[in-house]
Amino acid sequence: MNVLTFTLVSPLMASVSGYSDFVFGNRAWLGTAIAVALVFMLLSFASYRQSRLSWWMRILGVLLRSIGIGLLLFCLLEPMATLERPKPQANSFAILVDRSKSMDVLNQQRVRQGSPSLGSVLDDSSPWLGKLADDFRVRRFLFDSSLEPIDAFGKTEYSGNNSALYDSLSSLKDRFQGKPLAGVLLLTDGQATDRVPEDLAAEYGFPVYPIRLGNQSAPQDVRIDSVTISQSEFETSPCTAKVKVTHQGFSGDSIRVDLIDTSGKVVASQTIAMQQDDTPVMAEFRFRPEKSGVQGYRILARRDSELATADATLVDGVPKNKDILASAELTSELTLGNNSRFLVVDRGRGPYRILYVAGRPNWEYKFLKRALDEDDEIKITSLIRIAKKEIKFNFRDSAVDQSNPLFSGFEDVIPEEKEQYDETVFARLGLSSANELKKGLPKDASELFEYSAIIIDDLEHDFFSADQQSMLRQFVATRGGGLLVLGGEESLGGRGFRDSVLGQLLPVYGEEAPSDSETNKNEELEFEDSPSVRYTLTREGWLLPFLRTEDSESSEKERLATMPSFEVLNRTRGVKPGASVLAEAVDSTDTKTPALVTQRFGKGRTAALLIGDMWRWGLHNSRNTQSPLYQSWRQMVRWLIADVPKRIQMKIDESNQSNRSVRILVDVKGPDFRSLDNAIVSTVIVSPSGKETLVPAEASSKIAGQYELSLVANEEGIYSVTATVTDADGSLLGTSQLGWIHDPNAVEFQQLGENTSALEGLAKATDGEMIAIEQLESFVQSLESRKVPITETKTEPLWHQGWILLISLACICGEWGLRRRYGLA
Repeated sequence: MNVLTFTLVSPLMASVSGYSDFVFGNRAWLGTAIAVALVFMLLSFASYRQSRLSWWMRILGVLLRSIGIGLLLFCLLEPMATLERPKPQANSFAILVDRSKSMDVLNQQRVRQGSPSLGSVLDDSSPWLGKLADDFRVRRFLFDSSLEPIDAFGKTEYSGNNSALYDSLSSLKDRFQGKPLAGVLLLTDGQATDRVPEDLAAEYGFPVYPIRLGNQSAPQDVRIDSVTISQSEFETSPCTAKVKVTHQGFSGDSIRVDLIDTSGKVVASQTIAMQQDDTPVMAEFRFRPEKSGVQGYRILARRDSELATADATLVDGVPKNKDILASAELTSELTLGNNSRFLVVDRGRGPYRILYVAGRPNWEYKFLKRALDEDDEIKITSLIRIAKKEIKFNFRDSAVDQSNPLFSGFEDVIPEEKEQYDETVFARLGLSSANELKKGLPKDASELFEYSAIIIDDLEHDFFSADQQSMLRQFVATRGGGLLVLGGEESLGGRGFRDSVLGQLLPVYGEEAPSDSETNKNEELEFEDSPSVRYTLTREGWLLPFLRTEDSESSEKERLATMPSFEVLNRTRGVKPGASVLAEAVDSTDTKTPALVTQRFGKGRTAALLIGDMWRWGLHNSRNTQSPLYQSWRQMVRWLIADVPKRIQMKIDESNQSNRSVRILVDVKGPDFRSLDNAIVSTVIVSPSGKETLVPAEASSKIAGQYELSLVANEEGIYSVTATVTDADGSLLGTSQLGWIHDPNAVEFQQLGENTSALEGLAKATDGEMIAIEQLESFVQSLESRKVPITETKTEPLWHQGWILLISLACICGEWGLRRRYGLA
């Protein structure tokens, strides 16, 4: 009987009071208690056996008497329960509160819905907080971009720009290293702006109890989800910005999206109609920056109806009220922090130097030179052959003038500057210095590598020596330069072109070498007899902006249809594997021949324009405006130099970039484009407010020719850095510019509301539990039975508990009432 009673009482005590074990203080009476219990059980069975009650009524009577007597015998043994509970003030318990701006939105929403504010929940006079402080050393912390200990929450201001949740938990772990931390009570919306650790369970080592703030309805909100910028060589609108806008609660409304420059001028504006909630709508801007270099823009999205009620009228592109676009006075949204994004565009800073080498003066150079002269970022230097070298005869009289006959009659040219009769005569144009290209094509790699691209026009491959052709190969493959070969009588043909280095560089196979019986005259007749061809774009060519001069497909097709026919075309044996045919020449029989072919070669690219008389396009202009040929040449050259590396290049180390800190890498190359380790790199950082800071860059210990610096962004907006690099002797090697964005609101307000799934995952991984904000008091009470680092054992006697006596009397009285009811008393 005693065993039965103990079995019934033990689970009840364990579940209600959290007792872990039971002991008897008077075990000497154990045998007597068992004997008495057995006697009472036998007497009970005997007394009910003779009764006429149903079997279940008999069992009920025996059970009530056994429990009543058994509890009295149980108390005779003086039972005591042991309780393991947290030792008062031996463990710490941390309360971690997110003070980022997104929490302010959540707090406003709670107040609007009639729920208590977060400040009242965290008030030091709260009963749950007082109960927690009775048993634990309570430590209070705030976090946004970093962890900050405080004495009391008071009136917490939710003004942080970041929610570094997981980094703050890691800092908390380091702070309590080797100290008993019972757990962390976490108050956040779960919208973390830092990276989630791969293994949450192994990362911290203490339970995290996130507070569930409740099921608030989704707030009305318009937000910019993402902004992407792409740049092309298309002259009229080289930059394309794509903006993804979503909303919550504004279905059917019109949203006005503005592209604004740093002066506040609205560069472009677009109105889009909102669809269902959380359905993205795209806005696209095509624009041309007014200047080169790094430039900043801002994109704003506001409801059209809100702007209509304010003075948002534009005067010369600038609103009368400059602050109205970003004003929160007239909006029904809880925040405008996600209605804007920053955008940075780097159009590069020239001039980019182009070397043009031609076999003879021609019309092509005229139009190419005029086109590039209109681009301030491109400088063309020309080397045009005006006389070929003559065969050298050793028997010439030494008294005869050894200079080329072309100089006869020019007394103002000194003998040292006259080419000899067995030397090629060049015309040098667009020179940066008097000694540039003085001896013709550069014979030194460092001199050739100063150019970003080389254009070869109507030159036979034999013009270049073996060393010069090898240097051209290095220019493309190692330096990463661009090489464009134009068609013509001397181009891509003749003996040995296919096996030459120049032939290996180009993306096409040259014509078969003529037999010994054929003459060069036959090659010339080929161009005279070539049928007229029309210029068309291939499918792949249509996708490249630099080959188009019109904004729409219909206009571009009309432009191609009005182009003149061309008479000079270099036919090839085929296109090399991996090369791309961007344009074709179509004759009267609709036979298609490659006209523009390109391929990647090493770090650079090569291209062959097989039409040799593109200048006809410039002469055949039915419009009153400038011929599209000029724009086409500028775009093609821009494409040729688009990916050409510079001697000094800067980039952001994405792998080491956090919310505020930025690591900038500067790669420095010497004249031969090899890494330069002994350079001096100084940088000027310009903040969004215009403040300039001089920061030197330190040489990297891992990568040769790389210099690095780190900085912390304290302002919202667009930063720019200009690096000035000098040699060890102080001579200037060059400069480079880079821009980047510090836009914490873009991450902080990426999503509004409570990220319940992330918080539940964090609680589960750390053996914690999600706690409803209304159940904080019950949670604190349950900590007595939860696992903590330091505990104490408490023993309580159970035999004199009043409820045990009440149960015993209730069972005895119930059994007596049963017997009296059925006449057994």
